[in-house]
Amino acid sequence: MSFVYIAQDKNGLLKIGCSSQVEDRLAVLSKTYGPMQLLFLTRGDYKLESIMHRSFAQYRAPVGRSIEWFKHEGELADFLARYAQTTTQLQYALEQHQLEQQVNQEFHRLLPHIPPQPGFKGLGVNDLG
Repeated sequence: MSFVYIAQDKNGLLKIGCSSQVEDRLAVLSKTYGPMQLLFLTRGDYKLESIMHRSFAQYRAPVGRSIEWFKHEGELADFLARYAQTTTQLQYALEQHQLEQQVNQEFHRLLPHIPPQPGFKGLGVNDLG
């Protein structure tokens, strides 16, 4: 499962990215750009990331950064004002994702020891409700 995120660097520039390991990705970015603050997080893939890049293209950061960096202004600033989550909400979302991954890993670890059931096609963690 992947996420689309918006994080802000120490200079106020915004990174719109996609990752299945958001915390790890932000740690890598922090080594290059300094501390990163996560402002927005949603489940999504590279298609959504691309849509967001195109939607906010007029706010791209100055030359020297990749096309995934933007200035915090205009419609992008308005979007964040409406949809940015609190740190508590973001941390909860990341913890839920980590828990899902742990359960999936444990399920797959145990799976070879469970005899196949006739007619059972399997469940994903998200199917468990």
